[in-house]
Amino acid sequence: RVATVVPYWRAWMRRFPTVAALAEAEEGAVRSAWAGLGYYRRASHLWAGAKYVMERCGGEVPRTLGELLRVPGVGPY
Repeated sequence: RVATVVPYWRAWMRRFPTVAALAEAEEGAVRSAWAGLGYYRRASHLWAGAKYVMERCGGEVPRTLGELLRVPGVGPY
């Protein structure tokens, strides 16, 4: 249920309010902060995507579909 995960999501957003904050974190800290949100691979994908955006896109989320699909963890789903 959405109501169950809202507090976890808010805590996640307080800890990692920006792409840069997420990219700078250690992967273990990211996965730990994801606790309660389920499917822990998502946390690793978000972290890898944030690192890619910071390192290869100048901190800007790509604006075109082709560029966005190059970001780790982003796919046609």
